[in-house]
Amino acid sequence: MLLTSAVIPMAKAMIGEAYTALNNASAKLGIGDSTTAAAKDQTDLQAGSNKAYVGMDASYPQRTNETILFQTTAGPLVANYVWNEFLICDGSPGTAWCRFVQPMNGGVAKTSGQTWVLQVTLTMGRADAAN
Repeated sequence: MLLTSAVIPMAKAMIGEAYTALNNASAKLGIGDSTTAAAKDQTDLQAGSNKAYVGMDASYPQRTNETILFQTTAGPLVANYVWNEFLICDGSPGTAWCRFVQPMNGGVAKTSGQTWVLQVTLTMGRADAAN
């Protein structure tokens, strides 16, 4: 879900004003264990303590037409809990762009010693049907 907090940087980008781009240096994926439903006015992960913000892997994000692919790798000491919620942001959290809730790996917790790769595909488009 595109969050309200993403509207201002999108408007700035459209008219050439300064904003923080979601590039390899600044984009992060937030990972938390909350199951709270996504709502457009949220500005961060909803987890109380089990949350992490992980930078992009080399060469990410990538864009093909209106689709953007974000990828991060959470090493053995990062985000060791059930992954239920995800945030695309430009910091920790910085500006939150999108948040969604969906258990990863069948709700099985990531444990110390494991490395997991998270890919998030974001397709930009209109929610209504244009005639």
